[in-house]
Amino acid sequence: MGAVALTVRGFSVSPRDADDLTMDDPNPSILMPFPLASIAKKLPAGCKLRVRIAGAPGEKVAAVGSRKLPFVQGSDTRPSVEPGTADLILDPAELERWRARRRYRVEAIQIPFTRLIGFTLLTLALCAHNRYILESFDGRSEWNYARAVWLYSLASWALIAGLHRTRPWISDFFLAIDLVPMVTSVYLSGVDRSWMYPVILLRVADQAGTTVRRVLSYGSLGVILHLAMVCWAWEGGHPIRWVPELVKAGLLSGGVLYVSLTTLSVERLRSRVKGAIRVARASLLDLHQHLRRSELMEEELRLLSNRLQSAQEEERTRIARELHDELGQTLTVLKSDASWLEEQLADDERLGRRVANMILHIEGTLQTVRVLSTRLRPQILDDFGLTAGIEWLARELCRGTAMRYRLTSELDERDLDPECTTALFRICQEALTNAVRHSGGDHVTIRLTREGSEIVARIEDNGKGLPPAECRRSHSLGLLGIRERARALGGTIQLDGAPGKGASVTVRLPAERRAQG
Repeated sequence: MGAVALTVRGFSVSPRDADDLTMDDPNPSILMPFPLASIAKKLPAGCKLRVRIAGAPGEKVAAVGSRKLPFVQGSDTRPSVEPGTADLILDPAELERWRARRRYRVEAIQIPFTRLIGFTLLTLALCAHNRYILESFDGRSEWNYARAVWLYSLASWALIAGLHRTRPWISDFFLAIDLVPMVTSVYLSGVDRSWMYPVILLRVADQAGTTVRRVLSYGSLGVILHLAMVCWAWEGGHPIRWVPELVKAGLLSGGVLYVSLTTLSVERLRSRVKGAIRVARASLLDLHQHLRRSELMEEELRLLSNRLQSAQEEERTRIARELHDELGQTLTVLKSDASWLEEQLADDERLGRRVANMILHIEGTLQTVRVLSTRLRPQILDDFGLTAGIEWLARELCRGTAMRYRLTSELDERDLDPECTTALFRICQEALTNAVRHSGGDHVTIRLTREGSEIVARIEDNGKGLPPAECRRSHSLGLLGIRERARALGGTIQLDGAPGKGASVTVRLPAERRAQG
């Protein structure tokens, strides 16, 4: 059987978390959790394992010893799995509660009140050591101090053991071997009789940054070895002051326990911060990639929009030319033939009136064709340029309304390519249409200028104006069309206005682009 891939979404399962778990039902579709290390032995040959989050509430959580792990027996409400697979179901609610218990066990040692009491006791122990152990003191103070230090050491040991529920590992055995030369070197060097010894000891413990199990070994095995060394010296005939030695053992236990515990808290916090930084970095990377994809997509949409606008203009020009050349000429010939027929039927009054009506309809249709052709692509724009085209456009839009216009152009139209000419004409067409239909004013100004390296088209009216918020949004189809046309040429659009003070549309196009073509 090959290796089995274990995939858990949102939760990482390690073999240690699955200790003492056994498979209750050999049916591959309904499994109790089992040790991940023995996965190849438990599953049938060729069977794959899938881990899923349970969707149905109220499923029974499997109890393992004194702990509850968020594994659930049975499959969820979805259809049964396909043959050759096995389900290991996770209950989301129990999973979150289990995580909360683990977080509490780790973070309880970081409670400020607990750390304040422990640090205060440790400080008092050091001060008392320097005051009463290294100087003259009476026996009562010495024994009181010894009892206080040992109570502190036992409390520290109980705090760690109760919070972490640890059990011995093989590494503790090797740590005990390391402690033998350490304690021996302390006695042979005489450093334990220095007032700096507790500070050095605590500094070493602070630099250790060891695990909880190793901290317990420092606290328990270190004290035992310390007392064993004292007994060995006492049997050798050396004078022993038992209370100071017990105090040293207590400091060895409590000091290393507490400071290593604090260091462990910092290390755990540091690892969590590193994890958060990695997650944030991954999130920023995903965000950067998402923004990059959005920019590429926006660029593709812009290119597509440019192609669509170019295709639209080409199609308009083609249709306008066909209307003018084909249909227009056909109607002109038809009108000529109808006029000849009218002359031939001059003696027949009834038929003459019918032919005259026919000629009127032909003339109306011909005029409609000219109007449609001009709207699709004004011939004047190709024959006489941008200024003449906008002049004709403003005159046509203002005809029959109270709106008056004023056109000022300072452009050298020889510098404008056909694409720019068409874009400026369509932009002015949209802006003038909005001004005539929606502004409510009676005057509009069109100004075409060149400011430095930019070609500027500004259309202003004296109508009711727009609120500033509406100027910022400007999501109407006409303004969106103006913005897209300007952006296609690398330009910008600015919409200004105030209630009762009219509105203005300013479009800026880079003049250098004209030379680039």
